[in-house]
Amino acid sequence: MTSDIKIRNIQKEDYPKAIDFSLYGMHDNWYTDDPDQLLTFGKYFFYRELDEATKAYSATIDNRFVGMLLASIQGEEKIYRTEEQVDFVNKIDCLLAKKFPGTFDSYSKANEEMFSSYLRKKDANPEGEISFMDMDPTYQGKGIATLLLNALEEQEKGKELYVFTDSGCTYQFYEHRGFIKEGERKVVFPLPKGNVPLTCFLYSKKVRGDK
Repeated sequence: MTSDIKIRNIQKEDYPKAIDFSLYGMHDNWYTDDPDQLLTFGKYFFYRELDEATKAYSATIDNRFVGMLLASIQGEEKIYRTEEQVDFVNKIDCLLAKKFPGTFDSYSKANEEMFSSYLRKKDANPEGEISFMDMDPTYQGKGIATLLLNALEEQEKGKELYVFTDSGCTYQFYEHRGFIKEGERKVVFPLPKGNVPLTCFLYSKKVRGDK
């Protein structure tokens, strides 16, 4: 199956499907069931991560978009950022702050605390963040995530990468790929549909230079 998967840089024609993935990868259905609002949230979360990305890969099978990985590497250009996307993200930031005040505070604080603790490690040298990875659930377990990560690691040999994730995601994937758990925090999301408990994680990995 993996031989049928092709990895390439993300294209604009991939964006609609990528937005669909972000609806569930970023748990947008926790906020609302309204289709129009879900689409807005999907665009917001995807554009927010895309605007910061220096690497953006897509996985395809028979030209069908089935997965993506976004990463931000120090010293590399944010080539996917556009003024239109930045304006959209800023607008939704303001709306979310009014509609869901304080919702993201505990999550952000947990990530900040873990990252601060990670930086205090003597040998810590974070050079790039994997900000988003998701795929078509139809193809779960087919090796898509591994190939996407391989593509990033091939171009970033010798660098130390890190990723924030949580118990709402398949965080175990990173452990299986040699990432080390640097931090863990429990949080609660106060959402309109009810409180959602989560465990936040921070993982890191020094990519081998001899791959």
